[in-house]
Amino acid sequence: MLRERRWAGFTLLAVAFVLLFVRLSFWQWSRLHERQAANDVTRAQLAAPPVAYPDLVALLPTHHDIAHELEWREVTVTGRWDAEHQVLVRNRASQDGAPGYEVVTPIVPASGPVLLVDRGWVPAGKTPEAPDTMPVPQAGIVSVTARLQPAEPDRPVDGLPHGQLLTIATDAVAKDVPYPLVPGYAVLVDEQPKPTSGSVPQVMPGPVLDDGPHLSYAVQWLLFAAVAIGGWWTFLRREHEEREGEPAPATRDLPEVPSNP
Repeated sequence: MLRERRWAGFTLLAVAFVLLFVRLSFWQWSRLHERQAANDVTRAQLAAPPVAYPDLVALLPTHHDIAHELEWREVTVTGRWDAEHQVLVRNRASQDGAPGYEVVTPIVPASGPVLLVDRGWVPAGKTPEAPDTMPVPQAGIVSVTARLQPAEPDRPVDGLPHGQLLTIATDAVAKDVPYPLVPGYAVLVDEQPKPTSGSVPQVMPGPVLDDGPHLSYAVQWLLFAAVAIGGWWTFLRREHEEREGEPAPATRDLPEVPSNP
C-alpha cells in the first residue's frame, strides 16, 4: 500500500507535519531557556543595592542605553515633583484588568537631568477624556526609590487630550519639558515622606518571574506529533483491513469448446 501514489503522498505529508511539530517543540524549549536566563538577570538586578542618582548620571555619557543595562535596578533620587509637566498614559490596565491610566511625573533633582517616574495606575473616569480625579503629586522635597525601565516606542498622539500619551516614550515627553531627561523612565517603589492628601495612584507591581507557558507548549507540540503519527497509522491499518476483508473477484466460467469429431 505504501508504494501506491496516494499513500506515498499521505505518508510524506504526515512526516512533514511531524518534523514541523518537533521543530516547534524545540523552539518553545529554547524560548523557555531564554526566559529563565532573562529572569535570572532580573532577579540579580532586583537584589542589587540601589544606585544613587549622582552615580547614575555619571554613567550617562558612556552608557547611552543605561535603562536597558540596568533594567529593574533600583535608583534613589531626591527632588521635587513637576506637576505641571505630568502626563497620563492611556489604555493601561490594572492588575485586575480594569481600564485606566498610568501617571508619569518628572522628578527634578537639585542638579542634573530629570528622571521620569511612573507613579502608578488610576482608574478611567466616567468619560474617556480623563480620570475623574487628577492625581496631583505632593509638593516639597521628596526622596524617591524607583526601578529603571527602558523607554517605550513612541506612538502618534493625534486627537488625544493635552498631556496624554499612548506610551511612556522619553523622546515624546522631552519635546514639552524645559530640561534634559534621563533616557528611559523608572517605576515608583516608594517615596518619602508618604503622600497625606489627594489622589494617590496605585503603585505598579514588580516583574513577573515565572517560566511562562513555554514548557507546556513544548509538550503540546510533541503531543501533536504523536497524534499525526497515530492518525497516519490508524488510517493505514484500517484501509489494509478493509482490503483484506474484501472478497476475491469472481472468475467467469468460459464455455467449453467442443472437440472436433
